[in-house]
Amino acid sequence: SVGDRVLLRGGVISDESGRAPYMPPTMVEVLPPANPPKPRAIVTARETYGLCERLEVTTLQSTGAAGRPFSYSWNLVQHPPGITTEALETLANANATLNAPSSLFETGLYEISVSLTNWLNLSSTV
Repeated sequence: SVGDRVLLRGGVISDESGRAPYMPPTMVEVLPPANPPKPRAIVTARETYGLCERLEVTTLQSTGAAGRPFSYSWNLVQHPPGITTEALETLANANATLNAPSSLFETGLYEISVSLTNWLNLSSTV
């Protein structure tokens, strides 16, 4: 991880100048990339759901993880009164896709946001 120190074994890697055939054992610090991948959260969902349908909101088209998993934080920005604990727990436990029976949610208008954070602690919220 960035900031870690790594011991490079001597006699295995040549130095940067190319003049010395091998480097002695050396401690190096892992630096962040020069152009770190910046997350871009992309959410896909239908606009309306029927009472017997499953609510599915996905971030699978998001970019900036460089092949590593994001960490996710889903939030209810706006919701009608009467939201259930089970609905809130479903939201809190969602990863790349929020998938729940729509019957968990009272009829009304919901605004949901999600924050994605990559391994470099860079985030995007939508």
